[in-house]
Amino acid sequence: MQLQKPATVLQQPVTAEQLLAICARAFGSPHPIIAIHELGGGTINTAYRITLHNHPSVIVRVAPSETHPHLFRHEHGLLRREYGVQPFLAPIGHLLPTLYLADFTHQIIARDLLIQAVIQGEVWRDVQGAVSRTEATALWRQLGQITRQIHLVQHHAFGPSAPVPRFQRWSDSLLVDFQNIQQDMDTWRLPSQSVQRVIDYLGHERAAFDRIQTPHLLHGDLWLNNLLIHHSNTHIEIRGVLDAGFAQWGDPAADWTLMRMSLAPPPGAEAFWEGYGRISQNAEAARRTPIYQARALGWSILELHRRQHPESAKLWPILEHITGNLR
Repeated sequence: MQLQKPATVLQQPVTAEQLLAICARAFGSPHPIIAIHELGGGTINTAYRITLHNHPSVIVRVAPSETHPHLFRHEHGLLRREYGVQPFLAPIGHLLPTLYLADFTHQIIARDLLIQAVIQGEVWRDVQGAVSRTEATALWRQLGQITRQIHLVQHHAFGPSAPVPRFQRWSDSLLVDFQNIQQDMDTWRLPSQSVQRVIDYLGHERAAFDRIQTPHLLHGDLWLNNLLIHHSNTHIEIRGVLDAGFAQWGDPAADWTLMRMSLAPPPGAEAFWEGYGRISQNAEAARRTPIYQARALGWSILELHRRQHPESAKLWPILEHITGNLR
């Protein structure tokens, strides 16, 4: 029996009858459902691990309704974006979960859904306390290599892959992101003066951003919560890369992974740069970095505020400091 959740919660349950119909559509009558286990850990999609008869277990991920009032503007169509970007993630294809079904028809349930294979491994964030310093160094180096492989993929336009990027200028893509952040902050009655400062700055400094003329693939959410690891007595490795719904095309320096490394690098993460390589540190790149940091902070503040997480209050002074120094 499914427990009803408050309507404000993004991760609304899917009924057993709907899951039966979804899996019958994907796998047919020879592989009925044996067991259903709802997964935790995410904040947007509802996910289930499904055990099937005579078939490997699968993960069913169901998006919130596109009309959900608590969905932020940059969170719309995440599963469609993830589906659309899969061919461009080919360089790390061996790390991606096999896709069994993408169903955007809304015939069984009025929400987008994906069915993917299970990747054996543990979420890095969940076990990081049990990972030795030597093992962590190896993982950070691998993450740097994976991030670089993604960033080497190029396109001809900027912006989210929803379903195709639509901006010819990097500055246009950034402006829309900040306008969306500002509108969401206004909707939630949060102060947005710092975001307005960024919008004003971008309006005057477009040239510095538009010198980024080649769009590169950014995963958008490549961090410890979306990485599966496997370790034995002698070896540790990243086995899975998950949740590419926030993928977009832009400047690699703006990707979520690099923003986390610049704003709050974890202890021991220096090995990341051994795997990734160094990025440009010239004066113009330095002018772009605060804007990328402000965007990452804006998205984080919104998401944490929605969850009423106390970390949200700690990010406001950082955002104010960064935007207050824009000249």
